[in-house]
Amino acid sequence: MESKLQDVAVDVVENEVDALVAVCKEDVAVAERELHGAAVIVAMDVHAVAVTELELHGVIESKLHDTAVAMIESDVDIVLSVHDKAMAMTVAVAEMELDGVP
Repeated sequence: MESKLQDVAVDVVENEVDALVAVCKEDVAVAERELHGAAVIVAMDVHAVAVTELELHGVIESKLHDTAVAMIESDVDIVLSVHDKAMAMTVAVAEMELDGVP
């Protein structure tokens, strides 16, 4: 993700972010089914902001969404801002699921 989107995310959430992920609603639905309906898509910083399927509880503003759409040249349903710890946790859960570990 380019620095322009990273900078906009920092302006919007007023906190440093380590990664940005743009996902479609269909991907979220699949992830939720795979992890037995658990809330698996989470944007985390010190304040642990939970993500719904449509927004980051008021954290994500249209400015960030529009920038993401312009940069990846495709419509986006969700823009997540995450820190390294949250990304590592998400990857670890995905790896366990792929290895067949409950």
